[in-house]
Amino acid sequence: PRASSLSHQTNQPVIRSGDPGDTERSSPPMTSPKCHVPFLRAGFNCLPRIFLALPVVVFLGEVPVAVGACVPQVGADCYGDALPGGGINRSSVMTQAECCRLCAADTACLVSIYIPTWPDPTSPPGQSACLFKSGCSKPQMFPNRVKCCQPGDHSCPAPPPPTTPPPAYPCPCSTCPCPAGKVLPRTCDVGSTAAGLPFCDHTKPVADRVVDLVSRLTREEKINLVQQADTGFLPRLNLKEFNFFNTCLHGWWTTNVTTFGMPVGMAATFDTAVMRQIAEVIGVESRALSQRDYVASFDPATQLHGVAVNWLVCKDAAEVNMNRHPLWGRNPETYGEDPYLTATMGEAFTKQLQQPDNATKYVRTTAVTRHLVVYSGPESLKADNTQGEDRFSFNANVSDRDLEDYFYPPFEACIDRNRGNSKGAMCSDAAQNGVPSCASELLMTQKPKDWNASDDFFVVSDMGSYYNVYARHKYRANTSDALLTDLDAGLDILYLRGGPSCRPSRGTTAVDCPDVATTTQQSNETHDALEMATNGSRPDARFTLADLDAKAGTALRLRFDLGQFDPTDGNPYAQPVPDSVIDGPTHRQVARDATAASVVLLKNAGQLLPLSRTAKVAAIGPYIVPGLQPSMSATNAYVHAYAGSSGRMVNFLDGLNSALETPATFVQGCESNQTSAGDPNGTFAAAKQAAAVADVAILAVGLTLHVRDADGVGHETEMIDRLSLELPQVQQDLIAAVRSVAKQVVLVIVAGSAVPFNESLADAALYAMYGGEEAGNGLADVLFGEVPPSGRLPFTVFKSLDQLKPMEDYDLTSQPGRTHLYYDDSSVAKLGAPQFWFGYGLGYTRFAYKGLSLAVTAQGGQCAATASVTVSNVGATAGREVVQLYLKRPGAPSALWPLRGYQRTAVLAPGAGSTLVFGLTAHDLSTVRADGTRVILAGNYTVQIGGGNPRDPRAPATPIAASMVVAAGCAL
Repeated sequence: PRASSLSHQTNQPVIRSGDPGDTERSSPPMTSPKCHVPFLRAGFNCLPRIFLALPVVVFLGEVPVAVGACVPQVGADCYGDALPGGGINRSSVMTQAECCRLCAADTACLVSIYIPTWPDPTSPPGQSACLFKSGCSKPQMFPNRVKCCQPGDHSCPAPPPPTTPPPAYPCPCSTCPCPAGKVLPRTCDVGSTAAGLPFCDHTKPVADRVVDLVSRLTREEKINLVQQADTGFLPRLNLKEFNFFNTCLHGWWTTNVTTFGMPVGMAATFDTAVMRQIAEVIGVESRALSQRDYVASFDPATQLHGVAVNWLVCKDAAEVNMNRHPLWGRNPETYGEDPYLTATMGEAFTKQLQQPDNATKYVRTTAVTRHLVVYSGPESLKADNTQGEDRFSFNANVSDRDLEDYFYPPFEACIDRNRGNSKGAMCSDAAQNGVPSCASELLMTQKPKDWNASDDFFVVSDMGSYYNVYARHKYRANTSDALLTDLDAGLDILYLRGGPSCRPSRGTTAVDCPDVATTTQQSNETHDALEMATNGSRPDARFTLADLDAKAGTALRLRFDLGQFDPTDGNPYAQPVPDSVIDGPTHRQVARDATAASVVLLKNAGQLLPLSRTAKVAAIGPYIVPGLQPSMSATNAYVHAYAGSSGRMVNFLDGLNSALETPATFVQGCESNQTSAGDPNGTFAAAKQAAAVADVAILAVGLTLHVRDADGVGHETEMIDRLSLELPQVQQDLIAAVRSVAKQVVLVIVAGSAVPFNESLADAALYAMYGGEEAGNGLADVLFGEVPPSGRLPFTVFKSLDQLKPMEDYDLTSQPGRTHLYYDDSSVAKLGAPQFWFGYGLGYTRFAYKGLSLAVTAQGGQCAATASVTVSNVGATAGREVVQLYLKRPGAPSALWPLRGYQRTAVLAPGAGSTLVFGLTAHDLSTVRADGTRVILAGNYTVQIGGGNPRDPRAPATPIAASMVVAAGCAL
């Protein structure tokens, strides 16, 4: 119901607290000494007090109560009883700014509210919160909101005796009370208070419905939508809480869900079909989790759903930032170093996760692509390879050519409405060419338009990055200036700690709601900037009431796209999904297959692999059972960051023993982060003893997530960059010790970025890439030949830092150039070739290529080409080949031999073959000029197809090449 009001002077504007109207008009200063202030009615004494005949409803945090309006005389005080559950939402009272604006001539305008459980760390229980006096100049942490003072202070009189508290919520059902023991109706279902409202009419255009819903919200609720994409539960509209900030980078960030390996491992499959299978599992589980937890969250005692329970937005979907330097701590979250591989993998994941059914208007899971755009380190690494850089203030200087050639294509692939169609993107902490990402109109507005983003596309900040535009980049003068600049540039939703997400009923953690003054200050300064810009006390053309409505509408639009306000029978994604699918057998098999497909075989001397199941195996190393050491745990070692956990994590020992007739002998050998002084704990002796009597020693080593090793080099994760390419020294010493006595050594490296190693110390070597819940079974499937290895390196393994420029140098083309695309022949001659090139990987059989044919065609008036080739298994065992197409263009383009296609074949029996067809678009054929524009150059184009990089002399199969001529004037 709309709140009533009473103005003390008929010729003055009416201000309605709790009414949508109060947030959509501003008034000139009032000179009357009397304040019109709506006060809480329940349990309050106003002197004098005048209550309206009709009560109204406002919301105090999570606890609405019936209230009335009163008109205090000059200097009158109002103070209230303890509120059930504590807390207060400032939409229920006049803010200090409003009080100052309306009572400019009255120095006695005072509102005091006694709240024994005030939920702010600066106001302990038992204190009062006072919102008082004109002037708006109190130097508080909450300069425009409250002052905290002890009961008995002259400005905060002691409260009256408590009265019986009102009901916790007004009834959100059309027939009250709500049916006992029944889950509340969905917002617009029959039986809901909102059922007959225009925004619930699914036959109307969505844009009109969004406008109607926004019009029914208070300013405070709209600000909450901008701050956290949520209003909290609103019983008057039966609008449920909404959890925007979920993560599904490789599975939902919660317990007992299907948990895949890190994205860099997904990319190692070189198979978009595998990527779609992974995204399908995550998408199905988003709906299953949401349905299960919505029912489970129903509280029979209150008849309410008290917490946000949906898993329908993935704020960390495809991370398409580039793995351009191997020391960057976040490389495991990426799809590798190549823009074409990253673009196609990111597009496949986004499309399948969000909207695999093109016949419906609904989305299954809202996908957010991150981080706009040039964000690839450093986290902490300075140019001299010491810690001390600050990602929150770092500025990347990037040329127009490098942006268009390397950094932009993956974002375009994910965001283009005809490709991935990602509904949102996240701006980053870093700055690009002097402008912080979250303040960049280029990145948040112009480029998404250029990339054909959907009409309902939105941009959300990374956690606190909007705030650091001022606090760390010093790009603007203060918090308010920075925030309004961000919003004006195209930022729609803030991701902040504290604020609306920290209501006691939300079940949030200390990570989201830390009890520290700086974070609380950030949240409150942000809120005050939005409030003052829209309540008339500090107007700013960059963010008006109309802008607030538009941003609030953007946050709500995604809920319409998800179908939350429509009947379920027309939404294919809203149909019941049984709980049993969550991390069930079918989904676990997908995880196992994906892990096996990601394993990269680097060496296999003497065809040591696959192993016999009757072999006597010694399983050695910190990654065999990682949960035994303090630097790792049973859950995070194989899933790394931004990950939940499965109900059953399969470690390497479990996987090996499931395949062996006789269980392996396990010796940890060392901890990954212990001192490197030889064999400090005397554990090598046991490892050597086990290796000496075994047929083969499987030695699993790698990098860590949470604890830096003693040499400071083995830790790769967000906020911390690696200091060296090598493994921690203690692990290198362990490898040498085992090699000295073992008959055969199989080295397994667990990492998400390049780790060079001494190949002479292993007979066989594999990359395992943080394999997820089925890490052990997936590795065993490859080691014992159940699955033929087909993984390929999604990054180049350089031998030493001498081959690399400092991470903060974003020039891709100056030598030594970055990645396989720009590290040219002059650098190879001067500094040496990499140990392993991008695209490298072996199998258990051999393949041959023949019959390459090319044709230049036209698609929609644009130039295009096709290539077909036959690949055959010429070895003795069945296997799968990853066929890779590289293109050499005329002239002197900056990128050398860019990848322009890849396909993983089906398993081919010995002697069997397959003919594959590749399409090359105008974009694939184009060259980027120095000014960032694209052109198709006339001349000879060479296509090379094979099992590896054209520049790799160790590629496992002899490639085949052919040329074609593209005439002048070919359209782009």
